[in-house]
Amino acid sequence: MIQAITARQLDARAVLQYKEDGFLIVRGVFTADEIAALDAEAERLYRRSDLIDTDNIRCRWQNHFQTGECRFDCFDPVIDLSPAYESVARSPQMLDLVGQLYGERACLFKDKLIFKPPGAEGYRLHQDFIAWDSFPVSFLTAIVAIDACDLENGATEEEIEFLVDQAQRVELNAFASDEFVEWLERKLGEHGVAKVTPDRDVLSIAYVRMRRQAAVQDRINEVLDELDEEVEPVPIPDNLMGRIRERQSGDPALRWDAVLREIAEEDHEAAP
Repeated sequence: MIQAITARQLDARAVLQYKEDGFLIVRGVFTADEIAALDAEAERLYRRSDLIDTDNIRCRWQNHFQTGECRFDCFDPVIDLSPAYESVARSPQMLDLVGQLYGERACLFKDKLIFKPPGAEGYRLHQDFIAWDSFPVSFLTAIVAIDACDLENGATEEEIEFLVDQAQRVELNAFASDEFVEWLERKLGEHGVAKVTPDRDVLSIAYVRMRRQAAVQDRINEVLDELDEEVEPVPIPDNLMGRIRERQSGDPALRWDAVLREIAEEDHEAAP
């Protein structure tokens, strides 16, 4: 069972636990009064109806698990709206703890405030990582719990046991990609997880399908070669961008490539 750490100065055992498990729980970083102040500030921000809008890109949303109703869930970012949350995000004790895990000075990269209203679906098992090519090389997610995890605020008995009684989390936020892959492969090996090969019947069906796919690809390649030789270059419409934006204006959820395919097919059918 994973034990929570209560000291602000991490020892070698705590750092090793973090590296092996991918997470670390540290209690008592903030006082009860500080947490109560954050709770009151969260209530104030939740009433900011002037900001909570689907057109505001800092707002994120979650569906109700029963009704499907889409409801406000998160300010991302939040510290520019609240000096109280900025103080926590940049607090010396927070940055010092993260720096001890990194072995170098930590810097704040981004922030958010998740409200998780009653009935919200919550967040499934995932690894936080932003796909920058060069910066940051890695980052660590530090989560400050404001509400207690209990039946009153919607936690199930299983969640309470896992998060409180056993003091465990399920997000793997601490690793760069190569570290995460190495950790995952090691854990799979420890639990005897191996590659799965289906039985002969399934393999036979898959083999026939793949042979047919190979034959189809041969025909496609032949047609493509003929088109390259016979068809004149395709002219690009001057108003292509305008046509895409016009269709998206009626339905912002439409992807540009889906709209482009529709336009290309229509132009093909209309061509002489």
